[in-house]
This record gives sequence, structure tokens and C-alpha cells, in this order.
Amino acid sequence: MELLRNLRLKQAREMLTTTEKTIGEIAYEVGFSSPAYFTRCYREAFDETPTELRERIAFKK
Repeated sequence: MELLRNLRLKQAREMLTTTEKTIGEIAYEVGFSSPAYFTRCYREAFDETPTELRERIAFKK
């Protein structure tokens, strides 16, 4: 189960950096049942929220 979640999170990270889809859309697309649960898992895996990643990327542009 953890392996599958990690694969989904990696796919989501790629989508967060390459698409303009919302975090909710990405969460559902990669198979999470809710954006809140997705954000919690994402923070545990990458030590930042999806929003923080997007803000950091926007700052670099």
C-alpha cells in the first residue's frame, strides 16, 4: 500500500510542476480520495505542501 501511495505522490509532484491543474484535480487524478488527505501525505513525503511547491516554482520564474 505504501509503495502505491509513493508512486502516486511522485506522479502528483510531476504534475504539480508541469501542469496548471488545481491541486484538487491532481489529487483525484492520481487516486487520492480527498485533497486534504493528499496534502497530508504529500507533506509527509516531501516536507512541503503542494501549495508551497507551487509557490516556490512561481518565485523562480
